[in-house]
Amino acid sequence: MKTSLETIRNGLTSQLADLDRDLQAAETQVSELKSTRRQVAAAIRALGGQGSDTAKPAPKKAQVRDAVRELLDQNGGAIDADDLEALVADKLASEQGCSAMGLALRMREVLAADDFTAESGRVHRSSPVRAPQNPASA
Repeated sequence: MKTSLETIRNGLTSQLADLDRDLQAAETQVSELKSTRRQVAAAIRALGGQGSDTAKPAPKKAQVRDAVRELLDQNGGAIDADDLEALVADKLASEQGCSAMGLALRMREVLAADDFTAESGRVHRSSPVRAPQNPASA
């Protein structure tokens, strides 16, 4: 009887080893599939598609304007024009979950407004227009 228990135990141990080997192979395949899926989704996003089940909203003009104002305020009132769009994209993505779709157009619209000026490669807030003061009549 002792030999039959050993035979059963050896059989089960062998079966467990086979299951562990199959499980390891399946986990490796799942990991490879997930990696490939991420790469394909990134390629789709790079080509202008969504590439994901959860689409991020495109930024609105008001969101872009507010982000530019906040960044200018945080950076001493001026930012290099070359850096501004990337900073706005990062801010909108991290704080509001926006994609970069349409951001370049929204940036052109916002920067063309009277609120901002670009001089010497830097973007500034425009000075507020002040009404001429009337001298007091005596």
